[in-house]
Amino acid sequence: MTVSSYQRRTTATPTRPSRVLDSAPTFRTVARYPTYLAAEQAFEHLKSLGVAPGDATIAGRDLAPAAATGRLIAWHATGRAAALGATSGGLLGALLGLLDVLPPAAAYIILSGMALGAVIGAAAGYLRHRMRDTASACTRLGGVRAEAYQIQVDTRHVDPERAEHQLARYWPM
Repeated sequence: MTVSSYQRRTTATPTRPSRVLDSAPTFRTVARYPTYLAAEQAFEHLKSLGVAPGDATIAGRDLAPAAATGRLIAWHATGRAAALGATSGGLLGALLGLLDVLPPAAAYIILSGMALGAVIGAAAGYLRHRMRDTASACTRLGGVRAEAYQIQVDTRHVDPERAEHQLARYWPM
């Protein structure tokens, strides 16, 4: 069969309702605020004017990671390592008890394994903390910050000019 003589056969298939939205929401920025708190208050004001919560949103612009707050101090590093050591020692003691390697008084051995693991873990954690550069030892991430926060409305359900006018009147940018 050559390409020119090939005819595509089509069969009728029953139509099913589509789950795709007829029109996707189109958001337009109506206001910008320097802080999230101000944007949230303006959003609440829009809701009080009758705008549905699904028709408006707060979006951050120019996102950047925030600086971490707090430093990991020696006692926290020691405590974390001691907890890890105690857990490891207890699990090892329990495993030996389950395999009948330990005598029936295995609870004492498990507890002593936890204590020994905690002591070794604490010492290792303290030494590791002191030997590394502690200037960059942050305890947690600071999160994400935005340069500005925008109020956006769905243009299918909300008149953007009216929303912009209402926000400019009560919540100046």
